[in-house]
Amino acid sequence: TTIAGELDGQGVNASGSGDEFEIFIATEVARATSEDLLRRVINAPAVRTQTTWVNDFVENGVINATEALKEIEDALNARAINQTANFIISARVRNAEDAAVLAGAARDVYLEDYRSRHNAGVREGIRQLEGQIGALNEQLAELDTQMTNLLRENRIQSVTTVYP
Repeated sequence: TTIAGELDGQGVNASGSGDEFEIFIATEVARATSEDLLRRVINAPAVRTQTTWVNDFVENGVINATEALKEIEDALNARAINQTANFIISARVRNAEDAAVLAGAARDVYLEDYRSRHNAGVREGIRQLEGQIGALNEQLAELDTQMTNLLRENRIQSVTTVYP
C-alpha cells in the first residue's frame, strides 16, 4: 500500500527558477529520506503508538533502531512532483493504516526539520542586522562626541541646520 503525504501548503517555500529550483527540490527530497530524519520518524510518537509496523522491531520494550532503520529506508520514498515546489512522501508496508502513519510522521518530521533550518537562517540574519545596528549606533555616538568637541573648541553656542 502506498499512502502519500503531500507538502503543499505546509510552510515549505521555494523560490528561484531553472537549475537552482531543481537543486533545491532534489536536496529537500534527499533530506526527507535521510538517515537522520528516518531515525526521528522511527521514534515519532505516532509511529510508536499507532502502528503495528513498529512491533517487528521491539525487543524487551526497546525499538531496535538499526533493524527498523533498514526497513524504513525501503518502506519510505520521496519524489518531486514535476514543475512544482512540492514532493510526495510515501510509505509502502503491509498495513495501509501503518503506511499512512509512517508517511504522515515522515512529513511531520521533515517539516519540523525544514522550519528549524529555515528559522536558524532567519535568526542568523537578525543577529547580523543587530550587529550592524550596534556598529552604526557606536559611529553615531562617536560623531556626536566629535561634533560636541568641535563646538566647544570653537566656542560655538548654537548650530542651525537647514535642509534643502
